[in-house]
Amino acid sequence: ALAWALPNRTTYHAQRAAIGVAPGKMRIILAPLLMLLVIVTLRGLVNPGLVAFLPRLFQQQGWSASDYGLVTGVFWFSAGAMGVVFGKLADRFGSRSLIAISMLVSAPAVLGLGMVDTWVAFPLAITAGAFSGGSHSLIVALTQKYIPGGKGLASGMSLGFIFGMGALGVLVIGTMSDIIGLVSAFQVVAIVTFITGLLAFLLPPDHPGQLALPRAPEAQPVPAAGD
Repeated sequence: ALAWALPNRTTYHAQRAAIGVAPGKMRIILAPLLMLLVIVTLRGLVNPGLVAFLPRLFQQQGWSASDYGLVTGVFWFSAGAMGVVFGKLADRFGSRSLIAISMLVSAPAVLGLGMVDTWVAFPLAITAGAFSGGSHSLIVALTQKYIPGGKGLASGMSLGFIFGMGALGVLVIGTMSDIIGLVSAFQVVAIVTFITGLLAFLLPPDHPGQLALPRAPEAQPVPAAGD
């Protein structure tokens, strides 16, 4: 059944022609794509980079392994659940606004995680995980809009870049924690998360289900002989 649902070669080329992509060529909206890559790089500090240090943070505060394991678990669970919610909201409000707002909302929660030692850590972890991780699928969808002629490449590139920057974020946070301490590193990540939210507003506004792309030049009619 899936094989019958896949578009054939004729439909594929017709879809590419509709967005102004000639056969054998790929269209890339470069400036917004580069800005999105910057945002993903900075976002990698908080998600998935930061969550690697949640167990260590609360272990230093004397929590048991089951307790800080639960904090880490609710961080990841809320990120996955919010991804579904953000996907539905993006159909109405667009991806850019949700990415920006999610980063701005998660910044205070990240800051609070480094400052609390009570049950308040659980709602903070839920908030930080949900809003920093909820934009995961939106980034993939937005990358596909910036590379409309190569959605497979866009998906692979965005996912690889997200996880790659997360691994780099672990290295950066670990280095900072060795120099200024883990709590101070969380504070730096919170500031970077807030800045990331502001940068997201620089992305082009996208409307539900579509992005205002430059139109391909229309073919000019060939003048008839003798005109």
